[in-house]
Amino acid sequence: MKSVELEHEGLEIKFYETTSEHAQEYGLKASKPIFLNNLSVDSKKRNRGNGKSLLNMIQEYAEKNNFDLIFGHIPNDAEFTKDERVCFLSDIEMIKNMLFRNGYAINPDNNDFHKVL
Repeated sequence: MKSVELEHEGLEIKFYETTSEHAQEYGLKASKPIFLNNLSVDSKKRNRGNGKSLLNMIQEYAEKNNFDLIFGHIPNDAEFTKDERVCFLSDIEMIKNMLFRNGYAINPDNNDFHKVL
């Protein structure tokens, strides 16, 4: 498995090219999947659309290199910085919402997500 890191001005995304068998463990079918294992935005750059930019970066990489699936799991200790608006959602629910708004399917039974390309 090839590990890949993309960084740009306080934005960081880590993923690795994985196998169809790994995707099957998540109940997904793919011939050439990518597993997203870290998405990080510097605290000074949050709430400015940079998470979306990172998701676009990985999608561009995947499309350029003929991958057919991006998938991952949100860890229970994941953090999401909220802005000054009142929000009653947990950090994980905020992350799920951001992924969903960017075209990712969310497994309602756990913190898994995926996007078919």
